Amino acid sequence: MLNNRQYIESLCNEIQEKGGIPTVGMLRSRATRQLSIKEVIETLKYWKNNPKPSNKERQSEKVAEAKNRDTLEERVEVLENQVAELTQQLRTL
Repeated sequence: MLNNRQYIESLCNEIQEKGGIPTVGMLRSRATRQLSIKEVIETLKYWKNNPKPSNKERQSEKVAEAKNRDTLEERVEVLENQVAELTQQLRTL
């Protein structure tokens, strides 16, 4: 179970992913448990000053990494073929 701070941060992330900007009132109205105003304000300030990438941003980063990895694998394969060809040419000399 999440502690209150983690719970509030997850609510902030949910609101942000839906295109909204979290506010104290919004968080307290969406919460399914009792949260003190002080706790919500402190966590909201922390969340705003320490943004974490959204799920969409993380997914796009993963896709970019996968594409880069494929590109690197292709480049390594080409280079290995070139080395094999050069090695063969050296043997014939």
